[in-house]
Amino acid sequence: MNPPPTLAEDPPAADAIVAGGPGLDRRTLPGTRRGPIVPRAREAEARRHALGVPRRRLLRGLLAPHEASTVLVAAPAGYGKTVLLAQWAREDPRPFMWLTLEPADRDPARLLSRLCLALHELDPLEDHDLDAARALTAGEGDVEPALRRLCGLLSAMGASRRAAVLVLDDAHHLKGSAAPAVVSALAGALAPAGRLALASRTRPPVPLGRLRVQRGVLEIGPGDLAMTAQETEAALAGEGVDPQVADVRRLLQMTRGWPAGVRLAALSLRKQGTQALTGAQEAVRRYVIEEILEPMPAASRRFLLRTSVLDELCPELCDAVLQRRDSASRLRALLAAGTIVEQVDPDRLRLRCLPLVGEALRAELELRHPAEVPVLRRRAGRWLAAHGQHEQAVSQMLAAGDLARAGETIWRRLAPRCQDGEGERLEALLERVPGELLGEHPALALSAAHRDLAAARLTRAERLAMAAAEVLPAQPRTDLAAGVALIEAAVAAGGIGRMDERAREAERLTGGTGPWMPLALLLRGVHARLSGDAGAARNLLEEALHRSPGTMPQTETLALAQLALIETERGDWERAHDRVVQAGARIEEHDLESDPACALAIAVSAWVACGEGEIDEAKRLVPRASRLLARLEDYMPWHMVETRVVLARACIRLGEAPRARQLLSQASRTARGVQDCALFRLWLDEAWGLIDELSAVALSGSGSLTMAELRILRFLPTHLSFREIGERLHVSTNTVKSQAHAIYGKLGTSSRSEAVARAAQLGLINASVV
Repeated sequence: MNPPPTLAEDPPAADAIVAGGPGLDRRTLPGTRRGPIVPRAREAEARRHALGVPRRRLLRGLLAPHEASTVLVAAPAGYGKTVLLAQWAREDPRPFMWLTLEPADRDPARLLSRLCLALHELDPLEDHDLDAARALTAGEGDVEPALRRLCGLLSAMGASRRAAVLVLDDAHHLKGSAAPAVVSALAGALAPAGRLALASRTRPPVPLGRLRVQRGVLEIGPGDLAMTAQETEAALAGEGVDPQVADVRRLLQMTRGWPAGVRLAALSLRKQGTQALTGAQEAVRRYVIEEILEPMPAASRRFLLRTSVLDELCPELCDAVLQRRDSASRLRALLAAGTIVEQVDPDRLRLRCLPLVGEALRAELELRHPAEVPVLRRRAGRWLAAHGQHEQAVSQMLAAGDLARAGETIWRRLAPRCQDGEGERLEALLERVPGELLGEHPALALSAAHRDLAAARLTRAERLAMAAAEVLPAQPRTDLAAGVALIEAAVAAGGIGRMDERAREAERLTGGTGPWMPLALLLRGVHARLSGDAGAARNLLEEALHRSPGTMPQTETLALAQLALIETERGDWERAHDRVVQAGARIEEHDLESDPACALAIAVSAWVACGEGEIDEAKRLVPRASRLLARLEDYMPWHMVETRVVLARACIRLGEAPRARQLLSQASRTARGVQDCALFRLWLDEAWGLIDELSAVALSGSGSLTMAELRILRFLPTHLSFREIGERLHVSTNTVKSQAHAIYGKLGTSSRSEAVARAAQLGLINASVV
């Protein structure tokens, strides 16, 4: 047995590629170009070679008794048609006559001659029948009597002993007006015990309609021949590749179970030790070109090669890209010819190449016609954008190097949707732009900035916005200038006043309309709330919800969380509950459960649950919010402070004082960077007071600390002097000193540092600086 070819060798012939076993070379099968007669030795050789991955699920149907007189195995190159039939021959006790057809066999006389001579090898003919067959080969004799005589011989053979199976391989060569009559006559003669099996790349001229009604045909197509996950694993194992190491799921996505693709992938994995499989690899590309592209008519070959730049083929798009008007007929011809294409929509003429084949065709196009590729892609991008397929349009524009047009399409059509759970797809598009080129196009840079903002990468968002601002023209477009202003508002580098100022500027630049208005209104509403104007905050936040086009769920969720907190401050817990339910619905609808920016909404939900006495629900939500918060390291300052304070309140209510202290310490550090928000200090002082009360209740005995002493204790780990602590608590320095010494005594310590260490050990404070 010959070893399987490696990638350095010539790729195997079409049906020679059988995943999981040695290649089945049809040159060793009976009835090939080496001679018209089917030697029995060649049949044995065919069986010996059919030792690839056993197609048990298909063989069961072939071996089972059924009424079908004809078996049709129709699929494009590389689907293992010949191999399947050879495996059938290996397991079926009936004799097999195997004829591999050639283009010359469209001549019915030549075909009948070869069939008669094949039958002679299986069951010797009388001399006059053999002479008649040879006369047909010489171009003499009448076809119709010869056909009747052949059918009679087949029927007689079935009557005298177990009937045979006649295999016509490469049956797509059956053409001409006489072909249907010949096929029908042969099928009828072999029935009921025998079978006529046709293996074809296209649908041969067989009267299938009547046969289907009479259950007279067993059809096996590409979907049946496509390899399953289990068969793929067996194929990999047969090539010495560990299926557990290989990415079987990705392999099936690339090949759609195409056996030739699976075999090529196995060879690649075995030789290169990598899971990277692309159609651009030499072995894959050569196989696709030699077995699929080159046998096609020249016109179809040009059509398929140039449309390979498209992910999906439809008549209108192909016409626009190729600047022609007959693409519909070309696509129908490709589908009928059994090319490696699949129909995306059964009701419409929408086709798609198998991914691996498409990559190979694109690689070949780049080699043959590199100058045409960007032209074709630009045409595709324009058509797709005009028909609302913006993501696909951008992909084509980027591939064509048209960064300016791609940036405009992203900014106007895709960037406003960066919060709707599909932001990763936008990010994947933006990652295709080299970093050094991103900042040269303001629309691209701003799109990336707003995607980074939605992904809680504030520092990078600010850097990209600054790069965009630098390349904006002297009279910038208002929508681009507004995009810069919104990022500056989110950063709030100058405090919450700056946030409101820049958000108002963005609103002015957009004229109060456009997809970015909800974000501007949210930031203005947050500013109003942090400034103590709850009424204005409620109006702005409600307007943000009203203006949201349904594509900014992150903004909507943040607005609802703010409104819920406003309701809790008013004591309306029922209304606050309604708000957090609405926020949760948006999180679930848009698959934002793992979005770190939703930590605030989950924390507010936990706090509302505490306020309503739903302790079990609050205990479920606190860890969920904490997990999201742990991933939130670089986001809007007000959001990070507010989330930690709200979550700390919930932890205090649940008796988790150490966790609450940690959260408040972290919130204090972030709050220092926002100098103009007095509300932050009020929130923190109130929360620390709640912890002090909790600690006072927890302590017992004559040595317990008083409420006043607990309030002093939480400042001892800080850098504040006794005078500064007194100013914070509005008491005298002497009072702070006396209470501090009382703390030392009750804790059994003699200094401030010892008191801090002992209090941290008891869980009374978090020893980190606040």
